[in-house]
Amino acid sequence: MISLLVYILSSSHEHSIGAY
Repeated sequence: MISLLVYILSSSHEHSIGAY
C-alpha cells in the first residue's frame, strides 16, 4: 500500500516537472 502511494507521488512529481 505504501509503495502505491510513493509511486503516485513520484508520478505526480514527474508530471509537475514536465509541465514546467
